[in-house]
Amino acid sequence: MARARKKLRERQASRFSRGPTASLLFGIGGILMAFALGGGYFLAAGLRATGIADLGDDAARVVGGVLAMLFVIPATFIAQRHQQQLQVVRDQDIRVGGPVALYLRPFFIDKYLRLPNPYRSRSFWSPDMAPILPAEFIGRVLEPYINVRQLGGGPETLANTRVQAPLLGDEWKRTVKNQIQAASVAIVIPLLDRDRKSGELRGQATLWELAWLINSGAMARTIVMMPSVAWVHRRRVRDGWERGRAVLRELGLVLPPYTKRGEVMTFARDDGCWCVAASFGGKGRAINRFAVGLVEAVQSLAGQHGFALLDR
Repeated sequence: MARARKKLRERQASRFSRGPTASLLFGIGGILMAFALGGGYFLAAGLRATGIADLGDDAARVVGGVLAMLFVIPATFIAQRHQQQLQVVRDQDIRVGGPVALYLRPFFIDKYLRLPNPYRSRSFWSPDMAPILPAEFIGRVLEPYINVRQLGGGPETLANTRVQAPLLGDEWKRTVKNQIQAASVAIVIPLLDRDRKSGELRGQATLWELAWLINSGAMARTIVMMPSVAWVHRRRVRDGWERGRAVLRELGLVLPPYTKRGEVMTFARDDGCWCVAASFGGKGRAINRFAVGLVEAVQSLAGQHGFALLDR
């Protein structure tokens, strides 16, 4: 666990480094905004003392807010450009041989499912405060250890992880089988949704993938993620999990009831069904518990199935 946490800190430094210029601008903008929000009196007094302007408290607040934005807005663009430059180097680092983790999920969850960002900064002005898509979460967390691949995906999917896949049909099924067989690990988020108008169950492709994992025995090297999300989406995620849980029980996969803490699980066959063999990440800090659990699960499967993880 200590090694997993160390790797998370290393990826935080490289993935979300804003660079010295952006950090300086963010700092100046933060000070100005603090003066503007905390009391226009102090900013007004400072402006009068320096002879810049003779303003009232309310006018000083407005001026402080405007000045803060003049620093924060360019700082945001500079930070983004700096991260893009780092990403070019990281993409080249990722394009190497080694074990593969194949991420499988119904695409509809990308519209609402976000996971806590384990790399977030404590700074209020940091551009990495918001939760991130599971696609980015899995790609960032696991890239020091294993190559992550995803079938399909839109612009939000990390380019270096995307695998082109045909439309649903026999060719798509062959592609899925080939990718699962070639992967060392499969990672699944088994949520199902029901269309409000037609009543149709959404996520049939994921059900087919899981059925193949169950019947082929590849469930032994599969990680199932029970997402831990903010309260605003918790009911929808819980309902999606419970729908998937009910259907998969009939297919021979026994999932636990949904809990708001989430869970990262591996499985073993027991009396004709696949049941939870181990759960990971229970002792981590709230912000990175899920990420540490995912790393621990991959490390556990590497030990069980004898494939070597990367160290980059």
